[in-house]
Amino acid sequence: MECQIERRTNELNLVIESAYDAYISIDAHDVILDWNRAAEVMFGWPRKEALARTITELIFPTGLPPAITVLPLYRRHDAGMILNYLLKFVLRR
Repeated sequence: MECQIERRTNELNLVIESAYDAYISIDAHDVILDWNRAAEVMFGWPRKEALARTITELIFPTGLPPAITVLPLYRRHDAGMILNYLLKFVLRR
């Protein structure tokens, strides 16, 4: 069982790293836990520099636009975070 979990985890990591869409994982305090290559290209921050910084610091340095502040940046349920929740924003570099 442990071997299967490790194999599936590795497969998931490969999918995330090879995705064309940016993948950003954040905690309850908006601190970046993971950041894939597509996020590096899209936002211009290498993974090593992005990890442990807040999402607002990197993507919204002047603060969240008013329309976005009403949207939840993540959704929770009893088991934790809900996956596959896509947020779209128009951003400028």
